This record gives sequence, structure tokens and C-alpha cells, in this order.
Amino acid sequence: MVRMGDKVRDPAGSRALALVPAAVAILVGVWSKMWLVARGVRATELHYGPRGVEACNPSGCGALRGAFAPPLDVVILQWLALAGGFLALAVAVEFGGMALAKRRGKLPSIKAGTFVLAGALAAMLAFEIRVLADGELHLGWAAIAALAGTAAAIAALRWLGRALAEPEPIATRTTQPSGEHAPP
Repeated sequence: MVRMGDKVRDPAGSRALALVPAAVAILVGVWSKMWLVARGVRATELHYGPRGVEACNPSGCGALRGAFAPPLDVVILQWLALAGGFLALAVAVEFGGMALAKRRGKLPSIKAGTFVLAGALAAMLAFEIRVLADGELHLGWAAIAALAGTAAAIAALRWLGRALAEPEPIATRTTQPSGEHAPP
């Protein structure tokens, strides 16, 4: 029985917190266009990511619409990487939020969440590898953030699954009992 003054250990809640930085890394990585970078003349850079292409110079960045037409396979992988990134974000937020809110009985299967995250990681990797194979662009920081965030979310979700498989949290006394209930 848990009484006032008892400290309840909740490993699932602690482990769900690991999904927070993973979700932030996925969001920042997917939202940015700095997945692939090409350096141009006069401090101009071309940034390419799942959300599109932009040209940047010291005065600012602007989207390139119609000036750059990638091959159809790259466009399909780009859309898959974008959809996969947002799905990975949704899974990390859902599992982390539901576990922290102690609504664990309503969580979908950990295996299903891991499968979605693995599919998202595969889609993002396929886009990155396909465009890097052309040899004109270099790896950018946003791709690393999105891919590492998704891989961290997979590990955190599996770690959370092990905590959810454990029995209910146990209570430990943090203060000495006093009064008539105190041991002799």
C-alpha cells in the first residue's frame, strides 16, 4: 500500500522521457532543408532536403521553385522521407506522451511503433543515399539529426516496452514511520 511520504518508482515514465529529445531531433531534422549541401560560388550554398530545395547566400535563403527538377525516383524518395519523418515524430510523441500521462493501457503495440519507426528510418536513409550517390551534394547536419533522432526513438521505444512489461511500480519509504504504526 502506498502512503503519503512514499516515493513511487516509475520506470516507464522515466524511460518515456527518452523519447522527448528523440522527437525534438526528428522535428528539427525533418523541418530543415540542410540534409544535403552543395557549395557554390560567392558564398552561395544549395540546401536540399525532404521539404525541398533552397539557395542561400550571406543575405538570406530562398526556395528554388521550377529551377531545379530532380529525377522522379528522387522525388518519390523525397516524399517518402518527408512522410516517414512526420510519422516517426508522431510515433515518438504518441508513445512518450501516453506513457508520461499514465495512459499506458491505451498504447498501441510497441512492435507496431517500432515497425513504423524502422520504416521511417529506411525511407529517410533511402532518400539520403540515393541523392548522395550522385556525388554532387554533401551530407548536412539536418539529415544526421533526423536519422539519429529516429534511431534513438527506436531504442527508447524498445526500452519503454521492457519497462511496460514489468509489474506495477513499487513504493519505497523515504521517511521513517512514526506514531502508533512505527515498528518496535
